[in-house]
Amino acid sequence: MDTKEIRRANLRLLAEQYGGQRALADKADIVPSQLSHIIGMNPIRNLGEQLARKIERNLGLSTGFLDQPSPVHLSENAFPLETSIYLPLIEVSVSSNSNSFELKKIADGALTKKWLLDNGVSSEKVFEYNFSDNNMSPNLIVNDRLIVDATQNEWVDANVFLVCMNGRLYVKRFFRLIGDEFRLSSDNTDKALFPDLIIPFSKMGEIGIVGRVITVLRNLF
Repeated sequence: MDTKEIRRANLRLLAEQYGGQRALADKADIVPSQLSHIIGMNPIRNLGEQLARKIERNLGLSTGFLDQPSPVHLSENAFPLETSIYLPLIEVSVSSNSNSFELKKIADGALTKKWLLDNGVSSEKVFEYNFSDNNMSPNLIVNDRLIVDATQNEWVDANVFLVCMNGRLYVKRFFRLIGDEFRLSSDNTDKALFPDLIIPFSKMGEIGIVGRVITVLRNLF
């Protein structure tokens, strides 16, 4: 993907996070039609260097932010596809001090792929993940098997995500706050042990979304 397409993809992601093209245009102090020409259904122009830097400044983003491939999009080749009738049980490896990750199948899961059809899940990139922390107690507990959809890599308010930050993997609930801040929260009420993370919008691109937790299987083993 070349720079012009990376910029277009990032702008579209920003529009979703701000609640639409008009909201993003207002925040970035550009004409809505100008933005539509770049990220509309049938774009007729690219995002040039000068305008890209202006948008970054007005949104409080770092210079060059729009030129970087978004880490929240899982590449087509990153999911370990296989022919088993079961969902794969996945191990997530996070690169040191980064938000990039790799998925590796370690076994067949407990659910068959027929479960996806029976529950109206159209994604083929669903996997099982062993949860081993207390930060989401009592809603999620140690040894729960999380069912994660790797295609759902855009923030949805009050939903639970498997994410990586600064070389570590977390299970957190996402909340959109008033203004340009977001909260990644643990359900555990002991906030001294499991503090909430308040993150400015300009830093959200530094979080890698592995996927959204769509359901949970309790204490299988």
